[in-house]
Amino acid sequence: MKSLNPKRLPYERPETSITRCRLMKDENPAITSAVYIVGQAEIEFFLKGGETMNIIGVTACTAGIAHTYIAKEKLVKAALEMGHTVKIETQGTIGTEDELTRQDVEKADIVIIAADIKVGGKERFTGKKVIEVPMQMVIKSPKALLQKIEEKLKG
Repeated sequence: MKSLNPKRLPYERPETSITRCRLMKDENPAITSAVYIVGQAEIEFFLKGGETMNIIGVTACTAGIAHTYIAKEKLVKAALEMGHTVKIETQGTIGTEDELTRQDVEKADIVIIAADIKVGGKERFTGKKVIEVPMQMVIKSPKALLQKIEEKLKG
């Protein structure tokens, strides 16, 4: 597997972020290459073909610590493996991280809210397809959730 030069974003906080870039064609034949930055908003794909969804979302749990980040990680990983672009905002005890911008919301095909508590800022998703699911659904079966969403959007 070949390595790519890491892409650094102007708003990236080096002390808290992990940057990882790599070619993924051996892992998924539908992807020629993919650059993704763990813990950051930007994820880029160069696909051979097929449809991709631009997914945004919010994760939040009652404690706002572990499950919030586990759900985000699982959702991002599943979306990447399926060839989609994704940005997930977390809302927790330390505040909001990776906040969704107006441009993120405008470009989104679908909004997934995985939360066991009330999420702030839902009004920004007006006019978008919003799916609200319990946190455990995203943690236990993120691919199944995304496959179901794909089927609904196609049908």
